[in-house]
Amino acid sequence: MSSQDMHVNGVTIEPPTRLQQLDIDVHFTTSSRRSNCTWAGCQQTADKHDELKAHLESHSLEARALWTSGSKCTWQGCKSKAVFKLVSQLKQHLTNIHSNPLLCNQPRCPYRKPFKNHHDLDRHTSTKHSVERKWECPYDTCSSDIRTFIRKDKWLKHIREVQHENDAFCPFYHCSLIADQSGKGFQSRKEIVKHFLDAHAGKDDCAFECALGSCEKTSNHDRWNVSWLRCHLRQEHDLRVWYQLEHTLKGTGGIFRLQNLHPYDHRKWVDCKICATQTDSPVNTTGPPSSLSGTF
Repeated sequence: MSSQDMHVNGVTIEPPTRLQQLDIDVHFTTSSRRSNCTWAGCQQTADKHDELKAHLESHSLEARALWTSGSKCTWQGCKSKAVFKLVSQLKQHLTNIHSNPLLCNQPRCPYRKPFKNHHDLDRHTSTKHSVERKWECPYDTCSSDIRTFIRKDKWLKHIREVQHENDAFCPFYHCSLIADQSGKGFQSRKEIVKHFLDAHAGKDDCAFECALGSCEKTSNHDRWNVSWLRCHLRQEHDLRVWYQLEHTLKGTGGIFRLQNLHPYDHRKWVDCKICATQTDSPVNTTGPPSSLSGTF
């Protein structure tokens, strides 16, 4: 029996281990921590989140009463230089920055400032905390050390600034063959980035491919947004897809196959002439290489 053991009603109670004591200390510190009001000059503190939120909301109402259209935030101590023309803009700012701060909730994230909207928070989360890199350089000859990207804008920046072999043509399969048939390529990097943004990068991170008929053998060589997939189905497969493709292709990896057709369309679709005439899946392009030589 240790000298530190305690005796209660004849029962021996051993002292907590170091790990148990650490848990006790952390719980005590967390539970006893009080939060301060962020309104400059206010000394109010609160034990519970709901209590502090209600108090901060009272200051939010006070700030809205002091505000006039075209003015900056009237929250005492706010350092934002933004000017708000509409009360709705001010209310969003007061909520996300002051009364109910929009913070990153990832463990051990060092960034503790509130975000002005959910878009900025999502962007921070995908950039700083995501391990998935959805955006890959489509040029097979790319020699850059970094070829995959978490964010779409970084992917487009790579396409714009890094010179690739034969980058006067879009490297995605259908675009490549259509450009080869027309003999028209990009005249500047600005043009190719615009094309990538319009055709191969939608408003979200979703990428779609076609594996209908002969397109199945080349589906891994395309990356469309939903509008261009719909356009491809109309132009190459004679399908007027009226139903919502995003919902139809949920859980399929974004690949449109025969089973995704509406029963009404099963007898109407035609095969893609571009893919049907190809015996092998080409890589990037046919014909002589042509690069943009660093033009912007």
